[in-house]
Amino acid sequence: MKSKLLLTAFLFFFILSSFATDTTPPTITLKYGQHQNVQLGSVFILSEPLSVSDNVTDSADIVVTTTWGYNGAVNSMVRKVYPLYIVAEDLAGNKAYDTVWFNTDDTIPPVINLNTPDEVCVKYQTPYNSVQPTVTDNFYSSGQISLVKKSSDVNTNVIGTYTEVFEAVDGSGNITTKTRIVHVKYDCNTVGIQQQKLNTVSIYPNPGNGHISIIGLENQDEAFVSVYNANGALVYNSSMTDSIDLSGFSMGLYFIQITQNKEIITLTYNYGF
Repeated sequence: MKSKLLLTAFLFFFILSSFATDTTPPTITLKYGQHQNVQLGSVFILSEPLSVSDNVTDSADIVVTTTWGYNGAVNSMVRKVYPLYIVAEDLAGNKAYDTVWFNTDDTIPPVINLNTPDEVCVKYQTPYNSVQPTVTDNFYSSGQISLVKKSSDVNTNVIGTYTEVFEAVDGSGNITTKTRIVHVKYDCNTVGIQQQKLNTVSIYPNPGNGHISIIGLENQDEAFVSVYNANGALVYNSSMTDSIDLSGFSMGLYFIQITQNKEIITLTYNYGF
């Protein structure tokens, strides 16, 4: 009996001495990091944000206190940063501190509706009326979203394929783009067999010094070649040949248009680039 009392007393004093000499604070491990994003307008549920450990005290005996900071608890309808202050204290009174920052913001980009098919056709040498897109967002109203046309190279005086690029930016800075493809053709209702054959035609070298070889057209009957500058002005027109000499023109961008049986292909040529 006496030995048991002595053992109990020894263990008691050993534990007391352990706590008396323990000066190491607990370790706080944040499960999801110090910075967490909360989607605006979502339902926010605070998951267990951390675990704790200590060199002496059992983790179950570590006292953890959490306190919301200067903006209070997370309000997922308000775009702010919400700090959560954490204090962990072991049985020896050592304390550890950490903070989790909840950033409530919109991370979903807006959606652009072109109000047309993604690809449209316009008849050659007729006016092109660009249809204005509309935009929607999961959180912001249309009045809080910037929608602009970033670029457009449509030229109805030159047969070819062009693009219009639109960009939308919402109130949180999320960006999305949408491209409309515009085909300029003689006839928007038909695609001839010869057009498919003309798709094998190419020019070489490109970029080049103005001397151009045209390859890939097996039959040159009723074929013609026209060249337009970047402003859409016709600078060269001839029956189909195997080569073109543009060395007498200014360096820049040119459109080489090959026509056969009313079907057309337009190739872009970089002179001097």
